[in-house]
Amino acid sequence: MAGQIHKIIQEIITQKSKGNVVIANSIQTKMYLKGIAGVVADTEIFVRTFNQIQDGGITLHCGLPEGTEINVLEIGNIVDDTKKALDETISYEPAGVINFNCLYRTLEILNENQVEPYCALFGRYPSIGFSTNGEAFLGHINETSTILVIK
Repeated sequence: MAGQIHKIIQEIITQKSKGNVVIANSIQTKMYLKGIAGVVADTEIFVRTFNQIQDGGITLHCGLPEGTEINVLEIGNIVDDTKKALDETISYEPAGVINFNCLYRTLEILNENQVEPYCALFGRYPSIGFSTNGEAFLGHINETSTILVIK
């Protein structure tokens, strides 16, 4: 799995060295927005978003303890996955729902033209939402949505 990230980094470096900056930046942007790396702890997945790629290495938007295993993640559908989580969690008429989305989720929603279907999920409830700079739990976490359901 780590080899896949290495291959992507090598492709970016190769494209830049050939002068194909537009291609390299396109690959890099997709990598950043899709958060393809993460840490798995028990059954929880913590996405790690890339900050920059240079000199054959990567910098993340969060710290990781030395020796932490990074996994290549399978990208899901942000609307379908959020709907499933809401449907499995909310079995009553809540008084309100507050959605705190990491900015990288917001950028993915915008980049994938999913604003209307994503917002429609919350239109079923009295709700409000915000974009945040990520959340803190066992360190800084990227690509999360923390949803507060008020009974």
